[in-house]
Amino acid sequence: MNSLSTHGWCIEQQQQYSANFLNINQFGSMFSTYTLPQREKIKNLSFQPDQSSQPDFEIQYQYNIIKWMYQQCMHIAQHGVVESYQNQFFFEFAQSGLKVLIEQSLAKKFILAIQESSDVPLPDDIYNLARTYMLMMKGLLINNKHLEICSGVIQKSIKSLLSNVTSSQRDKQQDEDESGAKIQQVTNLLQALRHIIDTNREFFIKEGKLYKAISQLVHLNCESKLSCPSCISLPHFPSITELQSSVYDVLRELISDDDDIVRECLIHTHNIFQHLTNVIVSYTNTISLNCETAETQISSTNNTLHPSSAVMNAFKLIKDLLFFHRHTQFAVSSVDLIPSLIKVYRLNEYDNENKAINELKDISSWCLNRVRINNGSKWIEQLVCGGYIRALINKIGTTSGSRIESSSTIRMILINIYGFQMSVIKQSNKHHNIEMNYCINEQIEEEGGGDEFEGHLFHTNDLWDNETVQSAKLVKSMMSNNFISFQNIRNLV
Repeated sequence: MNSLSTHGWCIEQQQQYSANFLNINQFGSMFSTYTLPQREKIKNLSFQPDQSSQPDFEIQYQYNIIKWMYQQCMHIAQHGVVESYQNQFFFEFAQSGLKVLIEQSLAKKFILAIQESSDVPLPDDIYNLARTYMLMMKGLLINNKHLEICSGVIQKSIKSLLSNVTSSQRDKQQDEDESGAKIQQVTNLLQALRHIIDTNREFFIKEGKLYKAISQLVHLNCESKLSCPSCISLPHFPSITELQSSVYDVLRELISDDDDIVRECLIHTHNIFQHLTNVIVSYTNTISLNCETAETQISSTNNTLHPSSAVMNAFKLIKDLLFFHRHTQFAVSSVDLIPSLIKVYRLNEYDNENKAINELKDISSWCLNRVRINNGSKWIEQLVCGGYIRALINKIGTTSGSRIESSSTIRMILINIYGFQMSVIKQSNKHHNIEMNYCINEQIEEEGGGDEFEGHLFHTNDLWDNETVQSAKLVKSMMSNNFISFQNIRNLV
């Protein structure tokens, strides 16, 4: 969720919210002690009770508490609030019976709105109610009736955004203002949806309509070179990046390790890899790479490398899409993907504490190794010539030099290098694969890899060291065999 500061909250407002939160705790504790009949009376009250009924003071008092909590809940749905506050706030709602009231109100309003007109956008209070409800139900199992309503509200919001794009009857300024509001509305709903997917994924997969509607949004402002027939052209608001990030994030949640339906839709219907590649290429275009040293020259005060949330989630989505081996062939069909991933992995970020950059590098390494394992014979040369081996050696050096040496990381790098060597050997052209492995040897030596391997032959730091030593021995042995094979070829010539 967005922080208080992003919505222009002053210190006084934050302090008032903290004071209100204390009241909520008191009210929630007080309300939870009432007997069931008393609570049922309160739950059955509408938000505009019949004044003639004149409920007793206690019931009216508790009604006012719920009404106030409802207003606070709607305020959070509209403006956002820090997550720690939100979690504690909504816990009290679940105890107070407000959840039932919101379910009833949302269902009634949504059904009435659909009956009146299926083509007209829903009133804002329905969007806010749906968002509130999804936030309240974070991590909880929801019955299908209410899931269908939440799904319907989000689909209507997306439809309203897309219809606003195609409309050309209003003046430009009004159109842009409406688009900006609708972009934020969809973003808010997707951010709330993310919290309920994990426990309700089966419904959303079987229902099908929601993930298909969300998948359309991967076409936001496509690059012209894609010639994408499904491109959704929107004004370049800053909020577009936040919407893209939310789309990628929700799609990641919808993708599961044991279900391939959403992956297939994204890959075959929406050409997802090409669209994600363009996001990554746009990011790597901001990187100034020195090709001779294979190191990025960066000032420690330069923030151009820090990825946006959309870039970060694009990387994560690619990784999730590559979970099944057969999908790597679709990934590498995007010709710019491998060079871009290599470029990111070769970043020599001076700020070792930059977790975002390091996470991107780790994801890039995982994806590249996935490609090598499943499409090695086709792409191994591009990986080697692109400098991935050099980057792996450099990674060993930087890992060894850190304050807390990570033997498991070094072990995985050594296994990757050995895997490259084995992938080359499996290629059909014997002379070519020996030359390629010799090229790997040269890169290892040029980057000081031989000394690095020697340094890890006798480490005894932790439990991983024995496997690290064995991996180093394997790579050293393979290097020796490659050198002998290459010399034999040269002698034959």
